Amino acid sequence: MRPPEVAVAVAAAVAVAALLVAGAAAAAAASVPLLPAALALQRAVPHKGVALEELRRRDWARHRSSRRGLLGGVAGVVDFPVEGSANPYMVGLYFTRVKLGNPAKEFFVQIDTGSDILWVTCSPCTGCPTSSGLNIQLESFSPDSSSTSSRIACSDDRCNAALQTGEAVCQNSDSSPCGYTFTYGDGSGTSGYYVSDTMYFDTVMGNEQTANSSASIVFGPHYNLNLQSIAVNGQKLPIDSSLFTTSNTQGTIVDSGTTLAYLADGAYDPFVSAIAAAVSPSVRSLVSKGNQCFITSSSVDSSFPTVTLYFMGGVAMTVKPENYLLQQASVDNNVLWCIGWQRNQGQEITILGDLVLKDKIFVYDLGNMRMGWADYDCSMSVNVTTSSGKNQYVNTGQYDVNGSTRRTSYKYLIPAGIATMLVHALVFSGGVFSHR
Repeated sequence: MRPPEVAVAVAAAVAVAALLVAGAAAAAAASVPLLPAALALQRAVPHKGVALEELRRRDWARHRSSRRGLLGGVAGVVDFPVEGSANPYMVGLYFTRVKLGNPAKEFFVQIDTGSDILWVTCSPCTGCPTSSGLNIQLESFSPDSSSTSSRIACSDDRCNAALQTGEAVCQNSDSSPCGYTFTYGDGSGTSGYYVSDTMYFDTVMGNEQTANSSASIVFGPHYNLNLQSIAVNGQKLPIDSSLFTTSNTQGTIVDSGTTLAYLADGAYDPFVSAIAAAVSPSVRSLVSKGNQCFITSSSVDSSFPTVTLYFMGGVAMTVKPENYLLQQASVDNNVLWCIGWQRNQGQEITILGDLVLKDKIFVYDLGNMRMGWADYDCSMSVNVTTSSGKNQYVNTGQYDVNGSTRRTSYKYLIPAGIATMLVHALVFSGGVFSHR
């Protein structure tokens, strides 16, 4: 490993619908309450032409091999503008903007519920990129230029918590900087040390007005769901339910940082076989570059089956064909569609990425360890009101905000195991390395 250059990161896994905030506000904004916010969503213009192989490579490059334990939960949401698209033909990710340090400086960051480190480069950093394929300028963070920045020592409790999960590296001296190293699936990664700094964001007051604020933040690497079975056209697949049991080596993860979806190895073949057997007789099946594909001139809704994911507690998620198929090519009126759900080779972890999550609103209820969702046209704006009605949480697992002036009904609410890492807003200062 070459000597670390300098980068900066925040201990973060950002929820699709909201970042999760807890603790008292910083002194500069201590009087501002943390209340639900209006989330402005934006769908980017898609571009065709990205092959499944390239999408898999992107996902594998950012999948982490380890899973981490639970430290705690938080409450409250804030206002973050969301840009990007689940469409893999563009970039297959969502991103937002945050402000770090004093004076505050704005950074573009990817929204990711499947990773516990959200990092941006900082100066000096040799060889770090300054631009991206998203046509946005990448800024560098300077810990020395921020009056609120401070290094985390190995003796700090926050470092000790990270050491227990293997997320920190310390030398013999307690006063030495608390280091970290993260390696991704393609061999690239980031390395350096932890610092603490302030993150700024907007909150919504009781009168629906937006105000600037800051607070301590808890982020975690992923959200675990208790998936029990999968059905195609109402017929449950012959998959042993123990394959989906949540443990240190298996389970089901909701990950907005993954473009496609990945089924546990033992579930993939039954799923693909069931889809192929259930398509309309007018659909031609073929294998293209190792992927199960289909050619049809009809709409996918009329030619392909629906898929249902059944979770513990009797909760079901209906998955439409456009949430498991990807258009790969078209000639005249014939379109080549391929199954976008991939085999998680040799793994017993199922990952529900953006292909499954798109066109839904997700709510992460950390206080009650639950997750809810509702089908939604995400080309429309999303408003989360600070007012609330009666019977928000019903015994059947439904979340229904009755009586709200602007209402969104979260039809499905299921228990979620949430792995969190570090309490407080931590900025990681370190270097970027690559073995590619």
